[in-house]
Amino acid sequence: MKKKSNGVYRARINARGYEQIDGEHYKEDKKAVPVVNDTTFHVLLMLMLMAGWCAEVLDVKGAFPHGLFEDGEEICMKVPEGFERHCKNGCVLLPLQTLHGLKQSACAFWKQLLKAFKSMGCKRSKADPCLHYAWTDTGLVMWMSWVDDCLVVGRREAAMKAKQ
Repeated sequence: MKKKSNGVYRARINARGYEQIDGEHYKEDKKAVPVVNDTTFHVLLMLMLMAGWCAEVLDVKGAFPHGLFEDGEEICMKVPEGFERHCKNGCVLLPLQTLHGLKQSACAFWKQLLKAFKSMGCKRSKADPCLHYAWTDTGLVMWMSWVDDCLVVGRREAAMKAKQ
C-alpha cells in the first residue's frame, strides 16, 4: 500500500522479479525493450515546431499488467502477505497476465503496444523502432514510445483523434 499525496491509499500486486531464474522463469533476450533515440526525439520536436503542430503525452496507466505471457509460459507466485487468510494452505497464484516486477513485463507490454499501433494503421519506422506514423484524413500523425509512455505529434485534430 502506498499513500498518495491526496490521502488516498493505492495498492498493486508486485512480483519478486529478482527471484526469477533465467531460462526457467524468463528468457534473457525477452526482458528488454527499446526506447526512443535522442535524435528521433529532437527531430520530431523540430518538425512539430516548424509545422506548427501540437503534441500530446499519453501515459498508459497500469501498463505492465496489460502484457500477455507467451504460449505455454506460466509463472506461479506465493500469496501476497496479508492475503493468506483468503487462501488455503499451500495455495499459489497463477497470473494470467504479466505483473509489475516480472522481468518479462516490459517486453510483454511492448508487444501489446506494437499490436495497438498496427491496429491504428500505423507503420513502424525503419530508423527507430519506437517511432510509428500514419497518414490520416487530417494529416500525418507520429508516435514516439518509451516504456509505458507515448508522445503523439501532428495537427491538433489529428493528434487528438489519434490519442482518443
